[in-house]
Amino acid sequence: AAGLLLVERGPAGVAAATALAAVVNAAALYGALAVVGVAMPHRALVRHLARVTVAGAVMGGATWLARRALVAELGTGLTTSLAARALIALVPVVIGVAVFVAAGWWLGVEEVRTICARWRRPRR
Repeated sequence: AAGLLLVERGPAGVAAATALAAVVNAAALYGALAVVGVAMPHRALVRHLARVTVAGAVMGGATWLARRALVAELGTGLTTSLAARALIALVPVVIGVAVFVAAGWWLGVEEVRTICARWRRPRR
């Protein structure tokens, strides 16, 4: 029900609903695994979640600032060109990916480092 309310808020609501669903899903899986007796590395998991959360927050701030700067420069509304709207939509995404990778690398997020290592390997 909360997801449906968020979806009505447009693209930001869809993103928030997706994130909320992922958190609920992860919590349910975590609980189910605990019930069947799967050993969980609690401290390592909390540390990892903290690193990913910080990297995500930094990314969110960067995308928000980038979009805000683009809107200030290009404007919004009925007279804004399709190209300007595309830039406003896509440039913050590219910046967000770059910032998340940089923040994740700096914070030691293992998945970010693994992906970066695979990108740097020479192609055969």
